[in-house]
Amino acid sequence: MKNLFVLILVFLRFSAFSQEEQEHFHKNELGVSIAPVFFIPSEGAALGLHAHYVKNIKSENFGIGLGAEYIFNEEKHQTYSVVFDYRLIGGLHVIAAPGIAIESEKDKLETVFALHLETNYEFELKHFNLGPSFEFAWDPHDIHYNLGIHVAIPFD
Repeated sequence: MKNLFVLILVFLRFSAFSQEEQEHFHKNELGVSIAPVFFIPSEGAALGLHAHYVKNIKSENFGIGLGAEYIFNEEKHQTYSVVFDYRLIGGLHVIAAPGIAIESEKDKLETVFALHLETNYEFELKHFNLGPSFEFAWDPHDIHYNLGIHVAIPFD
């Protein structure tokens, strides 16, 4: 975990010098985040992968899209959601993503409502965006959170 914080600080330092003075508005974004996922209250951990597509609607501040999360654990946790993305200021995004979680329990798949709340800060580099991300997720079977790196490819 300490290495992740050091990596984020390095990105922040270099990204501050690499951002263009005038940001370009992009209509679409494909993003991915990979991070350790921590479960509450079990204190277990696993690797998680999150991907999304967001289309900005009528402004650069609000977007809607689709997201998917896969946690590499025994339950084979998967979540599919509708993503509501709001850009607060600069590269700071807050995201609400209601959807369904699919988990395998005793060789039986169960589908339940899930809610993901996320935030990330994107630093615009030449052809992609990069920055830290934090996610909190709830469904009736578990609560988990992660702190990772978000990489996005914006396009028109």
